[in-house]
Amino acid sequence: MTDVQLPLPSLNLPVALLRLWPADSEDRRSKIIAEELFSLPGVVQLEERVFAILPIDGRASVFDTAVLMSTTFLERLASQRIDEAPGILIFPAEVIQHGDVIVLVRDALVEDLDRQRPHVPLGEIAMTGYAASWLHGRYQMEKLDLYSGPSGRRVPFFRLRGKQRRAMPWHNPKLLDRRVRVRRPEISAAFETTRSPGAYLVQGPLGVGKTHAVWHHLETEPGPKIWISVGRPLLGTPFLGSHLASKLRELVPRAVPEAALELLETVSLDQAAETLVEWMEAATERLESPPWIVCDMVQTATAGDLELLGHLAASTLPCGLMLIQRSGKTINEALSNLPVIDIPAMGEDEATLHARRLIEGLSLDPEIESRWVAAAAGFPFALEEGLVGLVHRGLIRRVYGSFFYDGSDDVEYKPSQRLIRHVEAEIRRFGEPLPLRILALAGQTITPSHLDLTCTSFGVQLKDDWYQPLIAAGLLQQTASPWGLGLEFCCPAYARALAGTVTFEAAASLRRALGRVITREPKNQEKGWATYRLLAGTPEALHPLLDLSQDSSNDSTRTDLFEALLKEYRQHRGRGGAPAAELDILWAMLPTGRRLGRLAELELELNRAIALAVGQPKRHIALLTLKAEHDQERGRFNEAEKALRRALATSSDTSGDKQRAMLFIRLGDLLKQTGRLTEAREVFESLLEVVDRQETTSVGATCHFHIGNIALREMHLEDAMLHHKKSEKVRRAQNLFKPLGASLTALGAVAMAIGDYSKALEYYREAQNIIDKHGGDVEELGFAHLGSARALGYLGNHTEATKLLRLAFEARHGRDDVVGEAIARLDMASNQLNLGKVEKALREARQAHFQLSLVAETSLLGDAEQLLGRILMRQHQETEARLHLAEAYRIHRRHDDLTSAAIDSAWLLELAMQSNDSKVILTYSAVLEELLQKLPYPPAGEMLNFRLYRAFDWLRQNETEIETLEPIRYLRRAYRELMRKTSFLAPELRHSFLYQIREHQEVVNAAAENNLSLPGL
Repeated sequence: MTDVQLPLPSLNLPVALLRLWPADSEDRRSKIIAEELFSLPGVVQLEERVFAILPIDGRASVFDTAVLMSTTFLERLASQRIDEAPGILIFPAEVIQHGDVIVLVRDALVEDLDRQRPHVPLGEIAMTGYAASWLHGRYQMEKLDLYSGPSGRRVPFFRLRGKQRRAMPWHNPKLLDRRVRVRRPEISAAFETTRSPGAYLVQGPLGVGKTHAVWHHLETEPGPKIWISVGRPLLGTPFLGSHLASKLRELVPRAVPEAALELLETVSLDQAAETLVEWMEAATERLESPPWIVCDMVQTATAGDLELLGHLAASTLPCGLMLIQRSGKTINEALSNLPVIDIPAMGEDEATLHARRLIEGLSLDPEIESRWVAAAAGFPFALEEGLVGLVHRGLIRRVYGSFFYDGSDDVEYKPSQRLIRHVEAEIRRFGEPLPLRILALAGQTITPSHLDLTCTSFGVQLKDDWYQPLIAAGLLQQTASPWGLGLEFCCPAYARALAGTVTFEAAASLRRALGRVITREPKNQEKGWATYRLLAGTPEALHPLLDLSQDSSNDSTRTDLFEALLKEYRQHRGRGGAPAAELDILWAMLPTGRRLGRLAELELELNRAIALAVGQPKRHIALLTLKAEHDQERGRFNEAEKALRRALATSSDTSGDKQRAMLFIRLGDLLKQTGRLTEAREVFESLLEVVDRQETTSVGATCHFHIGNIALREMHLEDAMLHHKKSEKVRRAQNLFKPLGASLTALGAVAMAIGDYSKALEYYREAQNIIDKHGGDVEELGFAHLGSARALGYLGNHTEATKLLRLAFEARHGRDDVVGEAIARLDMASNQLNLGKVEKALREARQAHFQLSLVAETSLLGDAEQLLGRILMRQHQETEARLHLAEAYRIHRRHDDLTSAAIDSAWLLELAMQSNDSKVILTYSAVLEELLQKLPYPPAGEMLNFRLYRAFDWLRQNETEIETLEPIRYLRRAYRELMRKTSFLAPELRHSFLYQIREHQEVVNAAAENNLSLPGL
């Protein structure tokens, strides 16, 4: 870590801008008065007649200050008998503060005003609509003409017409034309103790509704109310005693002498307090009920005003005195002994009710509401200002007198300018604001020591326990962090408001500085994520992020990891980062994207990684293998084969090299998928000879697994069962649970091809249990579900199969496995057809056909054509059905899939019989008979033979010249095959298998008619 001191951050602060337009013959004395008047703390002269009022400690309501200063300015001009006073415009703006240098952000309105002078009446105060709305309804306004600037922006202007007689003293007294009050029983109960005259202290954090609570409580109390906002004197504002005397005299003129103000200013504070108490007694005697005096914002009072309040609190008062202040600052000792009413943040139920009443009728999405309630965390001011921000951003609009939200559904909470000003002013009460800005930008819990060390890197030394007053003030709270007990904002919205005061570049610098401090800590996953979030977007972010990618425990955050890697990769490329680091990111990102099924969107990045990895054999081979796997799933089989052969060429030719063996396994699997079964078998058998010599049993088990699948495709079922059993034995003995699940699924497929559906279900269910218990790919679990569904379908349980098919589809949908998804769609479509839902079946089959037509042709496309033909037959569209079935037959024969071609022939034969076309019946009967002779265990062999029986029986009856036909032999075959499959079933399943599946019942009935029934069945 460098010892070079970092520059303090630049700030972006919302301000009230006060701009003067002088009369043409204005007296020079007005300029002198303006320069003298506007030289107060927190007021900055930006140009000759442009002044910015910044939020500072004790002064957040900058627009109230702007009005007071403008009014005083015009009054002083009048007292100097300057007849032509300037017009004054007050409007919101932003400034950038670089240390002591403050620069105006030149937005569209500022630029327009420079180019085109507005019509602001001379000697009067005008305000833009936003500025007027921030005066909390305490002033009367008169609408002026819209200002249309050169930019085309139209801004409403208002003329200030004096104060309202009865204005609410809290923020947002009427928001969106509605007043909202949430009753808080615990606070109401606390106020019950204030029934008798005397002084009481009400306190709580910024924005929890202290003033609001006191106002509503006093509404139920008899007697008049005097409301005074205490604050530091500004522009000659009288001290609290004078202000209080004036209010008492307005209430009861005869109770306070005319010379009261002069009298109070000539005596000591304790004498002033005694005199005020006497006047309170005199006023109370003349009133039906004692008055209530409320002094708000006590935390901003001067030392003299605090001392006066202390004397009053210690006196025996004839009326009620309610003092309201924010928590967290040491107050006058006399005030510390007063009865205290604490106003906390709202509870969850109260906050939700408050939000509901505020947004009622706005059509705001419930998810947005919940996010906003969470951001406000029970601070009503924060929630209300979030809505104000929506209005100012144009997302809440008035339509025919009512307000409606017309923004997007994913809008995040964004603090208003007023909330930013108040939070900025509040944190300045507690000294150095830098650690709070860092904490706000961190977006997570940070320990005080880390904040302290980060501030040191900017040359800022913090006091010991600097954060304790902020905890006492209800702004911060302590909570667990990855590094121990840390700090976080009680109100997340306040953190967002404070984060908005730092410029974009400075924010990155602060986060980076904190991240550098934290990187010194010992690492774990939680700390790694916390560190990365601070450094995101910088070169320093790569190290913790790449560490996270190597952590095997990051499955729960895999999506977050992928998004972070993708973001950092793009930024790394954008800033021209080193190729070595680029490859490191890709090496971590691409496998993660593969596991998430998002490799399709990273094909350019994958090719880039392969190019960068040349010269690094291990990475180069792995990336080529990844590309081959991806291309294979996308149906780009030629590209996949090229990638695998490149990887084999790069790999070492050392005998027994496991990596090389796995490449051969992938190549054999690809050859098998594309129907090149002989080549695939040669690859696995050659590899098996090598690994058997070296006793690499896990690789040998994989070879047996693939050879078994090839044998299954060729319908050599004894051979298939033998190889899969060998594979299962090795994997079970070595506790290789993930591949064991695949072996059990394969054994289920063999058992189903044999016709033992019960045994197939046992294998599939054991595979599901093993994958669930020991983990495994989602795709592999999908295979087990798919197999179980097919077995249930053969047993006639199509309803139960539907649930499993949906799970199998969800395992593939939305991932890179286009072919796998299409297979699942075909099975779902077939199931829907069996359930009689023909239209649904047609939609799924067409979608699967479309997906398969986009990839290199395989036998699967023929399966889709066959299913479309079957569905169209059900819809009695014989011509269209015949076209699809004929195309299915051509595709299946092209890929040597004789089993599927036999089924195509059977359906074409069915169509021919429906058409009574003897020539076509003869043709397809011959084709089907030839195919059956080549298939020792054809699936649905009972049905294929039964179709031949029906075809030859029809020919014998309708074509008298054909005399050599023996239909009965095909019926015997069909019946024998059906009985063989029935023998595998438990007795309770046999009846339903024979008599609840229509085609099976037809075979049984035909056998009975021809006296072929077997005894005992």
